Amino acid sequence: MREGPNYVNPMDFPNTVLNAPASRASIFCKAKGLNTTISNGVTSSIDAIIYASDFLRMGRARAVVAGGVHGLTHDIFWGAHNSKILAGSRNGTLEISSPFDKRRNGMIIGEASALVFLETLEDALKRNAHIYAEIKGYGTAFDPKMSTTKNYQIEGNKRAIIDAIKNANLTVHDISCIYANAYSGVYGDIMETLAIKDAFGMKSKLIPVTAIKSMTGECFDASGALQTIAAIMSIRTNTIPPTINYKEPDPECDLDYVPNNSRVVPVKNVLINSFSRLGNSSALIISKYKQ
Repeated sequence: MREGPNYVNPMDFPNTVLNAPASRASIFCKAKGLNTTISNGVTSSIDAIIYASDFLRMGRARAVVAGGVHGLTHDIFWGAHNSKILAGSRNGTLEISSPFDKRRNGMIIGEASALVFLETLEDALKRNAHIYAEIKGYGTAFDPKMSTTKNYQIEGNKRAIIDAIKNANLTVHDISCIYANAYSGVYGDIMETLAIKDAFGMKSKLIPVTAIKSMTGECFDASGALQTIAAIMSIRTNTIPPTINYKEPDPECDLDYVPNNSRVVPVKNVLINSFSRLGNSSALIISKYKQ
């Protein structure tokens, strides 16, 4: 501000705007079709996959690469630290990512890039592609009252989950496991537990719920794509990864969180849950492809 506009290097602009990663990738690949950047915080990459799926269903594209990227910067780190949402940012607390565990006290920030290749079933069959999974349904919601503080509301996230199940023409009994958004937040993990319980009813106690952010950290815009890829591998291997660092159960988080060890079970339909601190919620259901 002191130096004025002349202080800014104009060549920095193409590399710092939000759509720079997608644009650079398209230039590198010489891709001249759809190029869109969605910035919805933690739900960004799930929303990108949903957006790409709609593009395919409307016949406006035959194949789309969708996902998200998050790079850790000093500004992000210190902003989170000063907001007291980082693990260990309060005096005397552990620096640990332990979703749903009573000891949780904040997130560990991760860094990632994750992409999935989407195409219509017709095109996949034409080229004899190996189909890892099928996008079955999705739901999105925004609740301005939703928060990850002690004043949290669950309606927005619950609505996204219910809408995804309906959109997939499934019932709660068809869901094999849930990939939770849980990032080791003091109140966010409770909010998600209550949203799942309200959406699934009595079935919620029987469905495995895993939080891979216990291992990856909170990768913000890339988190949903990471969850999606992990869910695809669950379908492929019939294995649910664990929620690690789970040691002390929290009475307010009382579901089956696949603690500390992976679990081998049949996996057919996976619900991936995502929400941001500012009210966005998105849920995606992927399923094993049946020939």
